[in-house]
Amino acid sequence: MLELRPYRVLEYHGDIDALLELLQPERKPDDRSQFVRYARIAAQMAEWDRNGTNKRSTSLSAPSTEEFEYGVARLSDLSCSVEIAPRDKEEPQRILEATQIYFQPILVSSEGEVLGNYQLFAAAKAIQEDLARPGKERASDYCLVAKRLKSEGSEGETSQQFPLLGVNMWSLKDF
Repeated sequence: MLELRPYRVLEYHGDIDALLELLQPERKPDDRSQFVRYARIAAQMAEWDRNGTNKRSTSLSAPSTEEFEYGVARLSDLSCSVEIAPRDKEEPQRILEATQIYFQPILVSSEGEVLGNYQLFAAAKAIQEDLARPGKERASDYCLVAKRLKSEGSEGETSQQFPLLGVNMWSLKDF
């Protein structure tokens, strides 16, 4: 049984279209580097932190719905049988590196098998490997997950609905 830790929920209280646009960064003609677009995302998130658009809970919580329990899990406790090509994990990895925020959880079973959001899982594993320090616990050793509470046995119940983007995020800075 996968154990989840409570976390400080980060909520976005702005226009959801602005957040969606932010998470699909495009290169501008005057960008000196292909990575400047990720710096723009980080700067915008910092601005939203300053002006109150992003609000962090003051206490730890473990939100849940009928279908999912949300929390922070050790990456090493998760397993995934889906292979992700390096190019498919690059965008979520760059966004995660730039912002240090999980904008959506990784969908997992109660045993820790990754069931959805595979690219984000692969990106999180890559960051963890880059920042690994043997014997030290780091925020990059954890990720935000949505643990499925209902079994997948019912054919009619294959819903993988997460809370709306921006409602239930986690910042590695709050580790």
